[in-house]
Amino acid sequence: MDEKMRETAAEELETAEDKTVTELKNLLSRKNAEAAAYKKRLHEKMNEQERNEAERQEEMESLRKENELYRKRDREATYRAALLDAGFGKDAAEALSKSLPEGIPPEFFAEQKRFLEKRENEIRGEFLKGQPGLTRGSTPSGDLAARETELLRKAAGLRS
Repeated sequence: MDEKMRETAAEELETAEDKTVTELKNLLSRKNAEAAAYKKRLHEKMNEQERNEAERQEEMESLRKENELYRKRDREATYRAALLDAGFGKDAAEALSKSLPEGIPPEFFAEQKRFLEKRENEIRGEFLKGQPGLTRGSTPSGDLAARETELLRKAAGLRS
């Protein structure tokens, strides 16, 4: 009986170990499944966060581009107005305002206007210096002068 008890005890022990091992394996499988599910949720959440971050970055980039466009248009309008004020034609001011770099101070345009006005006055002065002086005019000569004088006297009621 001793041997039979030992065999029975050994079988019970193996059965208990098998149950314990099976239970442990089942427990391990469940925990692995839970960990996998958690990891999947975390990954999905991270993907959602990454998508949200990407959308936010895209929106920020769109706003930056829009802001830069409005700044460029404002700069061009300011330059165009300054160039028109300085005496440039509409087409020239439009073309120049688009080609000028950013950061030109308004004082530049004011100084340019003063320079152009000064230069224009110098050119007019030089032009007027080259003109002949004013005279009292010349008196008509010959028969034409006599005839005009006679007509004027008649019109005035005077006799020659």
